[in-house]
Amino acid sequence: MASDKLDPTETNGNGNGKSLEDQNLKADLEQTLNENVENPEESVEFVKQVEGVMKLPQKTIDAFGGDELRARVFFEKYALRDKIGKIVEQKPEDMWRRVAHAMASPEKSKELKAEWEENFFWLLSNFKFIPGGRIMFGAGQNRRSTLLNCYYMPIKEDSIEVIF
Repeated sequence: MASDKLDPTETNGNGNGKSLEDQNLKADLEQTLNENVENPEESVEFVKQVEGVMKLPQKTIDAFGGDELRARVFFEKYALRDKIGKIVEQKPEDMWRRVAHAMASPEKSKELKAEWEENFFWLLSNFKFIPGGRIMFGAGQNRRSTLLNCYYMPIKEDSIEVIF
């Protein structure tokens, strides 16, 4: 298996090489998502807007090695928001866990779900595989959204005027 050839600092989806932060990530995210949204001051901080630009948490900037542009794209486009619009994911690892959990959800047993969630998480981690933006945004969130990036639209003729 290709994942057996990773160096000891990388995870293979089976628990090898995971840091304590990675091990606790899923539990922390679930706790955050289950917190009472009626009293949000007790959970994740609100995202303040200054002159139309969101203030990025330092955790988010640090997760992207100080690259504010990458951090901003993640934070504003793909990070999970709760029902009142508060962003609850602050690092790509949070998003990877959410997406991996959603992708494993069709499995029949708890064991298979857990196994495939770890496999998907390994694949997503460190940007080894980047799914379409609709998947990163929509998988595992409660809002109705599509996971499809492409749509088929029948057209009668092949010209810009007919398409639009």
